[in-house]
Amino acid sequence: MPKKSLEQLQDEVLAAYRNKFPEGDQSSGALLFIKSAVLSGVLWGVYENQAWILRQAFVSTAEGEYLDRHGYGRTSRLQGEDDETYRARLLEYIQQDPAGGNNFDYPIWAKEVAGVKAAYCLGGDLAPGGPGTVTVIILA
Repeated sequence: MPKKSLEQLQDEVLAAYRNKFPEGDQSSGALLFIKSAVLSGVLWGVYENQAWILRQAFVSTAEGEYLDRHGYGRTSRLQGEDDETYRARLLEYIQQDPAGGNNFDYPIWAKEVAGVKAAYCLGGDLAPGGPGTVTVIILA
């Protein structure tokens, strides 16, 4: 359903009053006009609140403490970390299922340390220690 403007809501409420009270005065300043303005303002506020609640339901649009709630049990916000940085780290965590220490886990774990901007993992034949070892490259 497309979002309605305050003016659209007021027009709809006024039209409903017109249907119910065809003889009533609906000019600006009349009681029916004032009632429609008040009611449409309240409805618009409810619609805006619903839209805000819906945005908090998804990691990609949640804000502040609601974004933090998406991270509970997964990863937590670092001190001083803004929403966008935390969102990117949280989405990376969600998209890469934890696997008990595979090559995807090490960069995620490293980025949970304050000051780490990026991290890369070299494992297997690419690791200087050879198979069975990993090397984590950290950019601060």
